Amino acid sequence: MRRHFADVATEPVASLRTKEYDALRALLREVRESAGISQETLSQRLGRPITYVGKVELGSRRLDVVEMISICLALNVDPVEIVGKLRDYMSGSADASRRP
Repeated sequence: MRRHFADVATEPVASLRTKEYDALRALLREVRESAGISQETLSQRLGRPITYVGKVELGSRRLDVVEMISICLALNVDPVEIVGKLRDYMSGSADASRRP
């Protein structure tokens, strides 16, 4: 049976809610909060509405690499450091036992 676009569009995106993606979101939020930066301030730095930051942190909006780098730069953190921490988490490194 042939599938219609409307059928595909209503299916949930499974990769939006993986533990790895949740770890990335938690890590970015932790960095933001540790720096004392509000969601509003971050959204202003990004030139995006505050709902953008909220949706990213809640997981209802998926980030691409360019967006992740933009967020890192707006938080004054090296994107390579964030990727390294995520890599450690995903590989089960002892350093990753500290929740991102």
